[in-house]
Amino acid sequence: MYLFLSYRRQARLLTVVFALLVLVGLNASFAAELDPNTLARKPEFASVQLSPEGKSIAYLRINDEDLISLEVLDLATSEKRGVSGTENSDVGAFDWVSERELVVLLTRDKLYTLGVFIYDLKTGRLAKLRDFTTTRSAASIVGIPRNRKNRLVTATVGENGVLEELTTRFDMNSRTWSSDGTAVKRSYSPPAGRVQAYVADVTGEPALALLFEDGTSVGYLLDARDETWTRLPLDLEETPIQAISADQQLAWVTRFTSDGGTALHTYDLVKKEMGPVVFSDPDYDLSTSRLMLDKSGRKLQAVTYHKVRRHTEWFDDKLASAHARIAGAFQGYDVVAIDRSRDRNKVVFAAMSSTEPGQYFLADLQTDAIQHLAAASPWLEGLPLSSVASFEFTARDGLKMQAYLTLPTTPDAKRPYPLMVLGHGGPWARDTWRFDAEVQFLASRGIAVLQPNYRGSTGFNYDISRRDRFDFRKMHDDVTDAVNTLVKGGIADPNKLGIMGASFGGYLAVAGAAWEPDLYRVAITNVGVFDWDMLISDSRRESYIFYDWLMKNIGSDPEKVEAFSPLNQVDDIQIPVFIAHGRQDIRVDISQSIRLERALRARDVPHETYYEGDSAHGFAAAEAQAAYLTALDGFLDRFFFGGTPNVEVGNTEVAEMPAR
Repeated sequence: MYLFLSYRRQARLLTVVFALLVLVGLNASFAAELDPNTLARKPEFASVQLSPEGKSIAYLRINDEDLISLEVLDLATSEKRGVSGTENSDVGAFDWVSERELVVLLTRDKLYTLGVFIYDLKTGRLAKLRDFTTTRSAASIVGIPRNRKNRLVTATVGENGVLEELTTRFDMNSRTWSSDGTAVKRSYSPPAGRVQAYVADVTGEPALALLFEDGTSVGYLLDARDETWTRLPLDLEETPIQAISADQQLAWVTRFTSDGGTALHTYDLVKKEMGPVVFSDPDYDLSTSRLMLDKSGRKLQAVTYHKVRRHTEWFDDKLASAHARIAGAFQGYDVVAIDRSRDRNKVVFAAMSSTEPGQYFLADLQTDAIQHLAAASPWLEGLPLSSVASFEFTARDGLKMQAYLTLPTTPDAKRPYPLMVLGHGGPWARDTWRFDAEVQFLASRGIAVLQPNYRGSTGFNYDISRRDRFDFRKMHDDVTDAVNTLVKGGIADPNKLGIMGASFGGYLAVAGAAWEPDLYRVAITNVGVFDWDMLISDSRRESYIFYDWLMKNIGSDPEKVEAFSPLNQVDDIQIPVFIAHGRQDIRVDISQSIRLERALRARDVPHETYYEGDSAHGFAAAEAQAAYLTALDGFLDRFFFGGTPNVEVGNTEVAEMPAR
């Protein structure tokens, strides 16, 4: 039996929701369908990092072909400079080594590292430190030691993961790195086992190795003097480490509280003892928070994390004052600190909303000056975008949960609205209050959009995020309960409901079609998972860590796995299905979608496919994303808005883009 809010309580709740939408500026009277090409454009100002002395800004620019290059903005002259050598390769990561130098990781296939490079702003040259072109390695920048010049620490992970200290000093005469001709100054002996990642302290010195042992995430603390590793008595999945102090004697950790919330603690790395609670929240998970600490790493200055919207708890008056000034000028926006100079006096802030990907500012805490830097996507200004609101719904077992709702922006939109469920992927992720191109695309076509944070979604209390995070049927039921809440509240048209999503969201879409055969009109899946036995087998081949983690939490019982795989219930799917997938996807093999397509064709279920030749797990390139939205637009016209179309059943349209 469904346990919903009473109709009056629902009506009051949803009245408040839509009052909020009006207050934040929803205006449908001048709206028009948004161009997929405009929505698919990539931000030209992203991943902003301030130089050590605060004189320059480095940031990523993503072009329409999804190539990620690096640019530098001189704050004194406002001159922008592209980093030569990054235009035709993807920048996987970067960081400031000094005011003059940047370390850059170039990648191929968005995954494997081509090499570690140093860019010299004075000469404009990009020089290679480490070459990975002959391997399939995924490297990372662990840290830039603050107290040692011309040094950086990088790592590769896995069975043979290597932690290395490199020099950035290049001899222009001999064209070699330092006197011995190599950039590698030191290779650390890693702890035995499967290293997931390495972590540096607040000064950039290597401090911690994260390993996966017998289904448990554990940490080993490094003693750099003799390269020994000491195992910490912590399950890092239950007590993740957020930061480590400069003396490597203090860590900041989070853990669940007795009421199901989370608390931030200090942890003595020498005595191996948990310290007092520093900050807590009964409703949200702080393990995904971002801490701001002083230069010693011992004084907490801010905690930023997601509630319904981004929230920062300030413990520093100067930072709080700068934040308040920007937030006052951008009322209705979330304002968060992004980065700051090494002396902590200059801070980059970003102002974001559900209709604004980001406006960036530089605050000088000594002079109180605030300088506007750039907009992430300036071409969106003036477009008829729809604001996003939040509401609470009650699942059938009584658990109160959160969801986002966006109303359509078309002039003729009226209640009850056509509704599309847009389920997030993961499933161990969450939807947040932010700009989303797919949401705006749907809203501009007269469709309300529901984004439910079903159980298993991260960032909430224990009952929502952790207790049933492997019960996929309950996740599906939560989505159904959110839809029915809007139907009973008179918001959603029960005759025009659709469900869509990517990755695990694609799984939810097909599960909704199979397990709720009378609820939805269409289902749309993008890089979805429908056969979990196949995914588990693939993970064993590609990632033993993920495979072991799945075995620990899901197990290998074939009946259990079969029960939550919607491909086994495909006989119950009667509604039209749109199937999208990239042929280069190594996370979820395209065979998952092809098997679904064949099963639907065998049962004469109307369906369309969009298989893109050059995309991986999702359509990252602007061209591919725009083509996907255009193909989806036609599908919605034919099947969602058009009643039962007079078309041939089976694969009615195949949209195929060749690999470039």
